[in-house]
Amino acid sequence: MSGEAFRSRIGSALSNRDFSEVETAWREYSIQHPEDHEYLLGVAAQLSRYDKGSLAGKLCLSLGAALLEKNDTAAAYAAARAALKASQGTDGLRDFLTQVYTARDADNENLLTFLEKSGLASETGGLRGQVESLERYLTFAEGAYVYHRGGWGYGEVVEYDADDEYMVIDFQKKKGHRMKLLSATKFLERLPNDHIGVYKWYRRDDLNELLENDPARVFHIYLESNSRSATLKQVREELVPDIIEKPKWSKWWGGAKKALLKDSMIRVGKGSTPVLELREAKKEIEDEVAEKVRAAEGGVQKTIVAREYLRALDLTPELANAVNAVATVALDGEEDPSDRLALLYLKADLKRDDAAGAEEEAQRILGESEALAELLSPLAVADRKRAIAALISSEDPNWPEKVTAVLEAGDAEVADTAFEHLKKVRPDILVSLFAKLSAQPSQNPSMYLWYTKSLIGGSIGGDLAPGERATGAMEKLLTLADRIGLEQKRSGDADQKEWLRQLRSFFTSRRLKTFGEFVAAGPVAYARVLHTKIKRSRGFTDQTKTALLDVIEGEYPNVHAAAGDEEVVAPAAVDNVIYTTLRGYHQKDSELKHLLEVEVPKNADDLGRAASFGDISENAEYNAALEKQERLMGRLRELRESLDKARILDPGEVTTERVVVGTCVKVKNKKSGVEERYTLLGPWDTDLERGVISYLSPVGLGLLGKESGVETTIQLPSGEVTYEVLAIDQADADLLSDEAT
Repeated sequence: MSGEAFRSRIGSALSNRDFSEVETAWREYSIQHPEDHEYLLGVAAQLSRYDKGSLAGKLCLSLGAALLEKNDTAAAYAAARAALKASQGTDGLRDFLTQVYTARDADNENLLTFLEKSGLASETGGLRGQVESLERYLTFAEGAYVYHRGGWGYGEVVEYDADDEYMVIDFQKKKGHRMKLLSATKFLERLPNDHIGVYKWYRRDDLNELLENDPARVFHIYLESNSRSATLKQVREELVPDIIEKPKWSKWWGGAKKALLKDSMIRVGKGSTPVLELREAKKEIEDEVAEKVRAAEGGVQKTIVAREYLRALDLTPELANAVNAVATVALDGEEDPSDRLALLYLKADLKRDDAAGAEEEAQRILGESEALAELLSPLAVADRKRAIAALISSEDPNWPEKVTAVLEAGDAEVADTAFEHLKKVRPDILVSLFAKLSAQPSQNPSMYLWYTKSLIGGSIGGDLAPGERATGAMEKLLTLADRIGLEQKRSGDADQKEWLRQLRSFFTSRRLKTFGEFVAAGPVAYARVLHTKIKRSRGFTDQTKTALLDVIEGEYPNVHAAAGDEEVVAPAAVDNVIYTTLRGYHQKDSELKHLLEVEVPKNADDLGRAASFGDISENAEYNAALEKQERLMGRLRELRESLDKARILDPGEVTTERVVVGTCVKVKNKKSGVEERYTLLGPWDTDLERGVISYLSPVGLGLLGKESGVETTIQLPSGEVTYEVLAIDQADADLLSDEAT
């Protein structure tokens, strides 16, 4: 009779309360299928609930004897404990328990002593109490590892006295602690030798070897020690920083994850800190991958999950077939073109019989797309590059414009692929694109970072970026980092945060060396500009700032002495500050915006159109546009540098104890006797009709810092003139107004 038939027979007998039939069927089943002991012990527990404990005990004892004959001591022990729970009066149970413990704990040198002390070796006494006493004795032994629930942490038993019933334990936080066995059973948890805590504190060399050579085993150990389930964050907290240094965790986890993807016993959940579960039984890797891919939402995500597994595993025909089947089903119901394109690329890579058709379908989607940037943006980087390369090699005559639109949308990760081809067939497009990037870095920061890298690396030369200097691009990049850093802190924008991360990673140790050579090739004045910008930047971490500043100061040790970092306490003439009202600032900023939004784009279009005529060496229109570009870029640099130095006047800072920017001064010309009034404001606020002069003019500089009653002689183009300061007042309120006009 099959196992299923026996189960059905026993179940029916239990339902009918036919306990005689239950016993008969049980004995037959236990003889034929003793390996199904868990089911049989469950039936015994049910008999006890029906008040048939004596029968249950007798059946468990017979099952245990059969299991012990097969040397399955663990199962025999379970049967013996079940018999004891059902009825401690079962005939022969005392002798059988003694046999089970003797077989199971044969290596314990104190076993005979423990059998005597517990009373199990005697002929009388309560069996349950004697077994519990024996279990306490057997729980601990010299060399055993324990965990103290009261806060002393992990410990190792270094001395064990079975006769006097005490042991000595070296805890993490308390060495040589003496403890009675009875107390130990209340406060200590006995740990298996392969518990994660034991590895961490007592088997460190073994753990280090596993971390390096078998990371999946580390997760097995941790999960087995923690109810078979945990989050990656919990594993990380266990290992970092005690076992793995914090900076090394990401790299280790990257390798460990690949090992886990190959492990059919561990299920890895979704997200950045996934849930990890230890399965009860192995799962075929093909089924595991297919299940994960199927569960991902959308074609793009399915492709990302599939490729993660395919990178970690050997691509067997079985695995390729499993993933291809999931992708085929997903395509049938997928309408989104981006998701379809990703799935088609996945099918093509699997090289099944329908791979060629998938490539053709993908090419058709690319050719029909009128918004290529939007189509490609959800895809993984490798697939975006692949699409760009496929479009370039196609017969689509509009591929340059389509590819350029992707770059203008900010996809710098495909820029290298597009750049090499555009440089050969449409350099005019690149000239126009680079001019726009140079004029408006903040409009496309990702591409501008790529552009700066390429300028510094030398792949972009003067033929494609006429008038551009790598030094100027670096300055603008640092200014852009500061602005984006400030905006990101205010908004928390994830894209800006990622750009700042890319910028910081740009300055690797190798690039720092290149940066040092770059700084050394320029004048000290340029080094001072970089030093100031980096020191004040809100786009760099302190660590990156320190690294960059160390490079500059290594080339120019005294650069900071003239870097203009001093605080300006009162509005006065300072080399690196231009004082202005808000009105003056907006006027200058409007000029910059006009150049960026009108003049520079028009000039870029003129350059591109002229370059498309052919040979630029004899092209008068191209040369004229190029000269204008150089003038525009020069003016842009001047405006940016000025606006970077600008400081809006705060009326609250303007005092009248002496002449400062923002004061109105009444003076008397000592030669003519004429009294005059001058309001000192910034160079962008000069209005001679209202008596407003620049504090940087000869008269302004001559009066700055003077107190009332003081005479000062000023050298003017017409000759010297001596003024007496009669009174100092704050400038008219409308001149210092915060309202821009």
